Amino acid sequence: MHWNDIKEDEPLCWKTGNWDGRKSDPLLIRDSDHSFYVAECYTGTMDGSSFLDFYTLDGMEIVNVVSWSLIEADNDEFEGTDEQ
Repeated sequence: MHWNDIKEDEPLCWKTGNWDGRKSDPLLIRDSDHSFYVAECYTGTMDGSSFLDFYTLDGMEIVNVVSWSLIEADNDEFEGTDEQ
């Protein structure tokens, strides 16, 4: 698993919808207390100020994010598990 330093590399936020800015796919997030979360990143500009915010999937804001990683899915989950 590769961890990205948030100061050097921001997650790709590409989804648009009924929220401000753009949203990422779910990510693994680590904060400065060494806690881990599954969360989404929101980024954009509002009233001339840029934002980069992280929220868990149930809406809790995560502060002091230090790094993030992509969640890599096992291809078997998407291709089915039936072996013939």
